[in-house]
Order: sequence, then structure tokens, then C-alpha cells
Amino acid sequence: MGLSNINPNSNGPLHNKSPLNAQSVSLLVNGKEVVVPYSRLRKIVRGLSKMAYLTGETNDEEAYGEDVAEDLFEALKIIQNKNKKKR
Repeated sequence: MGLSNINPNSNGPLHNKSPLNAQSVSLLVNGKEVVVPYSRLRKIVRGLSKMAYLTGETNDEEAYGEDVAEDLFEALKIIQNKNKKKR
């Protein structure tokens, strides 16, 4: 996964011990604020990682799910930061 080592809050890579589970992303969708906590994203990704395992995309369902969740969360953080700059 491409974004796994990017921390949108700094120029350095994410530290393995960073508290991603305690974080959330807040975005405006159709004029309403939507808060996406990392824990909710992990639940959603479980289904995706199961499908990836069943289709042969990965042999390690849990590691794949963690990578996808981190990538999606970091992408959402980047979008959140860009939207804050526009305001």
C-alpha cells in the first residue's frame, strides 16, 4: 500500500506506536459534518480484507486489513487538511 508510511500531520513516517485508534477524521459531506473514527474504519475494512483473502489477493488477512485501514485513514486526513485550508 502506498500511503502507509505517510503521516499527514508531519513530514515524517508514522510511528508504529502512534495512537491511530484514538483519532478521527471530520469531513463535510453535502453540508453535514461526518466524523469517521479510526475504529469504525477498521470494522469496515474487515470485510474488505476477508474478500481479499478469499480472492487470493493476500495470505495475511489481518495485516492486509491494517494496511488498508491506515491508508484510507491517512487519505481522509489529507482531504480533511486540504478542506481546512480552503476555509
